[in-house]
Amino acid sequence: MRDRHVFGLETTELLAAEAEEHALRLEIQREVLGKCLQKLTAEQRSLLENAYAPAARIDTLAEQKGLTPMTLYKKLHRLRLLLAECTRRAFELKNDL
Repeated sequence: MRDRHVFGLETTELLAAEAEEHALRLEIQREVLGKCLQKLTAEQRSLLENAYAPAARIDTLAEQKGLTPMTLYKKLHRLRLLLAECTRRAFELKNDL
């Protein structure tokens, strides 16, 4: 039988503080991502929603949009880059406050 490892109070408090900080960071990132998504056009948001819907198939979506799958992948890639840059900038600004 293995011994259970028991953390001291100081270590437990440190882990709890880290977990709380991580949860706060995730909440801020979700908020920022939501604002960045709102900056996209309705067509761009719709494309992302359709592409990331459960059971979505890129080949089927591309055909519906009159695009090749590669063209659709490139559009999605550009949208992800836009969102990544927007969230990075906004998150940095929020952290500077």
